[in-house]
Amino acid sequence: MGLYKRKLLEPAAPSEAKLRLGTVVRPAAIKARRIPWHPRPAAELTASSPKPYINRVPTPVCAAVDEMPTHLLHADHSFTTAGLKPRDQFEYWRELVCDEFVQLDCERADRGAFSGEIRSDKLDRIQLSEVSSDPQHVVRSNRQISRSSEREFLLSLQISSTGVVRQGGREAVLQPGDFAIYDSARPYTLDFHQPFQQLVLQIPHEVLSNYLKSAEDCTAIAISGQSGAGSLVSQFLSSVAGRTRELDQVRPQIEDNIFSLLCMSLGSAKELQAVDSRSSVMVAQLEKIKVFIENNLHDERLSPQFVADAFNISKRYLHKLFELEEMPVARFILQRRLEQCRQHLLDPRFAGQRIEQIAFRWGFNSSPHFSKVFKQFTGLSPRAYRNRHFGKATH
Repeated sequence: MGLYKRKLLEPAAPSEAKLRLGTVVRPAAIKARRIPWHPRPAAELTASSPKPYINRVPTPVCAAVDEMPTHLLHADHSFTTAGLKPRDQFEYWRELVCDEFVQLDCERADRGAFSGEIRSDKLDRIQLSEVSSDPQHVVRSNRQISRSSEREFLLSLQISSTGVVRQGGREAVLQPGDFAIYDSARPYTLDFHQPFQQLVLQIPHEVLSNYLKSAEDCTAIAISGQSGAGSLVSQFLSSVAGRTRELDQVRPQIEDNIFSLLCMSLGSAKELQAVDSRSSVMVAQLEKIKVFIENNLHDERLSPQFVADAFNISKRYLHKLFELEEMPVARFILQRRLEQCRQHLLDPRFAGQRIEQIAFRWGFNSSPHFSKVFKQFTGLSPRAYRNRHFGKATH
């Protein structure tokens, strides 16, 4: 966890927060207090409201624990930068978000002191976390993905301020009460330009996929918490977060309700319907990918995974884009390579080159394989094709 990590269970007095490094805090060692949670009416969940969704601002740096404002989540444990030296706070925060969530890179605009807190609890399979922090930019890159084994969907419910989620070419701007999901198995970014508060759910990949078909296609879509099914999800999650300690006997059933509401809200979102109806955004993205493929046909590494990595999208989403072509992406790559080889076999400028040289120039690495697929493509072997067309023209 790093040098600075300390676990705090809301001590009753500021002096009790001064723990030695490496101290393991047990419930018996500190008198924990339950802070009452007061849900706000749904009518107040408007982005234009002068008060935030939860009347809460991040804790001032080094503020006493007793001065912390009301929290949304009744947490099993919490971590905070309060009490650390200002020069150590952001380094601690970067370690903390990686340990509590997934491997990430965090950046901030300002130097000096940094205020942040994470409070966590668990339902059955869902991990709940309340994040309160100063502004920051968060990146989940291919590098972090390759170095980690986590495979989760995350849901961010905006509590105060504004958050931006970007993944797979889409952008979700979240106002208080809004939420979006994103996939830890694919690159994404999060942006917060002001102090903010979020409720974050971590859901195992296989769990959500059992409830929501093609969940990868639902990421980075802002679901409004002001009306429709989205408002039900927003209010239900807020209510559950404030009552986790009262739900021990029904946590699996609560999760089932969360998944049902989530699927209903995502399925009815206009943005998602646009994705499913072959939107112009998908068409534009597909055209960019086709140009990329055309420019890299000579690279023997060119494959569906190579293309997906280049555009920071999943292979599944790449295959969905190529449904517009009514052809799998691997077949598209193969046909474009074969077409280039066919044209070179007919070009007098390359009459002196061996067939193998032409094939290898366009990304093939096996002469027998090239001969086989070329014959499937044209009905003739490469040599017979060249002799029939190019050969006849020279005699």
